[in-house]
Amino acid sequence: MRAMLVSGFVLAVALLAAAAPAVTLRGIISSAQDGVPMGRAFILVHDPSASEPEYVARNWELNTTDGTFSIVLSPGCYDLFVSESWFHPLTERICLPDGDDTNVKIKLKPGHPFRYKQR
Repeated sequence: MRAMLVSGFVLAVALLAAAAPAVTLRGIISSAQDGVPMGRAFILVHDPSASEPEYVARNWELNTTDGTFSIVLSPGCYDLFVSESWFHPLTERICLPDGDDTNVKIKLKPGHPFRYKQR
């Protein structure tokens, strides 16, 4: 009887964890200088509370040519990293509330962060 109760409890916890709500982080990436949407930006989402080191690698994408992106995540706070060639990278903490999709507008500043001196 005790084994059945423990098994039932474990099953209930597993079902609750599997039914965690999902929210969508949507956004558009554009140039801060002229507002033109930027395609091919790299977006990485990191969960600072996750204990799995590979979690980061599963939550990245390249946005579409019109500058938009969409990533499905669990509610919570994340570190968002965005970069594009010849623009300064951006890092931002973003919190996704339970049950609400979130829309963000990201503006990257022109100028490559690494300047090499020609010889």
